[in-house]
Amino acid sequence: RNVWFAEFSAGKIGEITPSGAITEYPIPGGGSPYGVTEGPDGNVWFTNFYGDMVGKITPSGTITQYSVPTGSSEPTFITAGADGNLWFTEFSAGKIGKVTTSGVVTEYPLSSSSSGPLGITAAPDGNVWFVEYNDNNVGEVNVSTGAVTERAIPTSSSHPYEITTGPDGNLYFTEFSANKIGEVQFGLDLPVVNGTTISGQ
Repeated sequence: RNVWFAEFSAGKIGEITPSGAITEYPIPGGGSPYGVTEGPDGNVWFTNFYGDMVGKITPSGTITQYSVPTGSSEPTFITAGADGNLWFTEFSAGKIGKVTTSGVVTEYPLSSSSSGPLGITAAPDGNVWFVEYNDNNVGEVNVSTGAVTERAIPTSSSHPYEITTGPDGNLYFTEFSANKIGEVQFGLDLPVVNGTTISGQ
């Protein structure tokens, strides 16, 4: 399988084969692609940071983009949800966005418009989880209802940046300014060495 990546400053989506051959696809009208993820429709989906859009690129390289309703929202990271939609963070709007594979965009406001959501991932509980860089939170969006839950990170001003699901079924996130890895545990709440533990339930 090939790997797809974003070229932020070049305004392109790149594809690299296992043998190392690279193909680049310029974004029509320019832009600054940031996050990429594999979609349930067989396409690769991406965010266009300064273009305030989310887009998809087919395996043959055809690009289609969809506008985010909030201007200057700076969409950042993106993930495929268990509900069959794509979910993304809007860093400068303090919102979580959802886009269907047909291009319908819905936004979910967070408690603060300046919270700075960044990393986002699909979690074992079926919902999407994200981090808020400025407000120092880990958040969750119920993909069925759109309800948002935000949990404070114990270490103040840790500036969480990215988040992912680990092989153990828990979530792990980086704390940019605290030199720690945080963990969201589902079920048992056990200590984490040199890190932060947050219960997911």
